[in-house]
Amino acid sequence: MRFKENVALIVGGASGMGKATALQMAKEGASVVAFDWQKDKLEALKAEAAGLSGTLEIYAGNVNDEGARKGAVSYMKEKYGKMDPEGIGLFYKNGVNVLRGEKQLGYAQDIANAVCFFLSEEASFCCGAELTVDGGWCAY
Repeated sequence: MRFKENVALIVGGASGMGKATALQMAKEGASVVAFDWQKDKLEALKAEAAGLSGTLEIYAGNVNDEGARKGAVSYMKEKYGKMDPEGIGLFYKNGVNVLRGEKQLGYAQDIANAVCFFLSEEASFCCGAELTVDGGWCAY
């Protein structure tokens, strides 16, 4: 399990790439807080994550509201005692580019796999790397 000791806050965690990333990280042992404004989808996500290796908690709020952002971080620190800034910094530092081709679209899980790689110890030597996740479309 790549993320057994890690704690992650996933913004936009109720759907799409955020949901896939939250589930993948919890599957790989992380303690995850999914932060989104869609409370009903967050509740469904929590039910879907039941039984995974890690834990998945939810926090409903609007990411555009500074109070909600601070509340999500406080909730995470209260629940898990920490937040892993190195993992989050690694994701934003390295970035993930997403390109979609006209003939075949990727899946949210494709992006979640790339994000989880960059957040893992397996990418500890990656610095300033860019990963194109497009099914090879840019090669055409």
